[in-house]
Amino acid sequence: MNWKAKLPRLPRPLQTVLKLLLTGAALWILYRKIDWQRLEQVWQAADHWLLVPAFLAIVASKAASVPRLGLHLSAVSCPIDWRENARLYLAGLFYSLFLPGGIGGDGYKAYWLHRQHGYAIPRLVLALFLDRLSGLLALAGWTLVLFLFSGLASQLRWEPPFLVLGTALLLRAGLWVPSLLWSVVVQGLQLLGAWFLLLALGLDGHQLLYLLVFLASSVVSTVVPVTLGGVGSRELVFAYASDVLPLAKDASVLVAFLFFVLSALLSLSGLYYVYRSGRIATQPHPQD
Repeated sequence: MNWKAKLPRLPRPLQTVLKLLLTGAALWILYRKIDWQRLEQVWQAADHWLLVPAFLAIVASKAASVPRLGLHLSAVSCPIDWRENARLYLAGLFYSLFLPGGIGGDGYKAYWLHRQHGYAIPRLVLALFLDRLSGLLALAGWTLVLFLFSGLASQLRWEPPFLVLGTALLLRAGLWVPSLLWSVVVQGLQLLGAWFLLLALGLDGHQLLYLLVFLASSVVSTVVPVTLGGVGSRELVFAYASDVLPLAKDASVLVAFLFFVLSALLSLSGLYYVYRSGRIATQPHPQD
């Protein structure tokens, strides 16, 4: 069967134009909500050296995502060498900058693995879906933990629906324990990166609330990918959250933007393997 003929052909130019419009709309809303003079003052007073450990934490989180994907590929009989996996992951990060919520990167991985090794597209799609689901489960777990310790739990009538949801997620996650553990590490390292950004901007109070909103913004940028690379969506979540929570609006928006910039810098490194895709593979694999 010719699986190449079944590969989805997305209208990329139209998709990019739409996302540019939505990104512009998000940035326009931010422009109206943020005191830009105050934002500049926050940036000038920041400890810029703390951006280095924040960036390293983001790099480590991406590195921890590589073996997690390898687990899911092996589970569907589509194994690849770890070096090939890492190079392909970097190329996928670059595509994810411009296409929705990482889906563009996942699509490139499936296309490349099918073309290089002949692995069946349904198996690859399943592996990539489970990999993404594992990350969302860990994200939900971290969100539940921070919610419990942030003090919000005592102010809201959350127990029945949230406990049911949390229990269901944990029971379901038990099916992929090794993958879930890697996902917990991935999200934990991203939280660490966000925490360093909080310290860099002098946000010493209500840190659990800031991190909880950061996780919420991660869910929005992943599940509702309406802007290029997530830029604007994270910032909007912080801007609106600061209206109802004791958060510094300008500084918290800057946290979200800096996280995007540092992540984008890492993603740009995948450009090398996008244009030199022949260097991704380490050795030939038997056809599926």
